[in-house]
Amino acid sequence: MTVIPEALVTQWGFQKHSEVQVRGYNGQRSKRPTYLVDILIGERTFTAVKVTVSQRTNILLGRDVMNQLYIFLNGPRQILEIYETETMNLP
Repeated sequence: MTVIPEALVTQWGFQKHSEVQVRGYNGQRSKRPTYLVDILIGERTFTAVKVTVSQRTNILLGRDVMNQLYIFLNGPRQILEIYETETMNLP
């Protein structure tokens, strides 16, 4: 599930959709509000993606979105390439 900073909810005026129970990296469970948001990556818009919030400063993109993209990471060269599945031309 995609996680966004709590500050964005106030800043962009998101309306609560529902709640979800999540488990943190430390194993502790908690209930978090969810919101439906549109996410734009390149020219692709993911509509009404259910996200939750955390006290973080960046966005953690969930597998529900990532599974619709081809993502190539070359860590040593610090290169990240993202392709839409419909337009991907593999050699």
